[in-house]
Amino acid sequence: MNEEISSFGNTDIYLLDQILKGRFKSTDKILDIGCGEGRNLIWFLKNSFDIHGIDVNPSAIQMLRIYSASLNEKYRNEKERFMIGSAGDLPFAPHQFDVILHSAVAHFSENKSQFLNWWKEALRVLKPDGVFL
Repeated sequence: MNEEISSFGNTDIYLLDQILKGRFKSTDKILDIGCGEGRNLIWFLKNSFDIHGIDVNPSAIQMLRIYSASLNEKYRNEKERFMIGSAGDLPFAPHQFDVILHSAVAHFSENKSQFLNWWKEALRVLKPDGVFL
């Protein structure tokens, strides 16, 4: 497989489109809400972005921690970078991230109230001029 293509892993097509269009700067601080095992983070991890992730699944977070450390030494021993937690109660200060990835998450909400709370929380931690995907 072509190394350039494989550097994207199993990234969602909409995010891949934005990566290829140069939407992201190496200085961006990025949060993937509902990151799972990190399928959308491969390119960012390989390119040393300031990437963070949160997911309710402890096993997925453990796999992401192991995988991220194997891709880039920078992420070794940084347990707080990828954490177990809820999209509705993000443990971050307001306006902390340049980019929020929120892909294939909202449909897991149990009701309208939870759905709206997840969006509210994501927008709370996004910088005013940030990018929400």
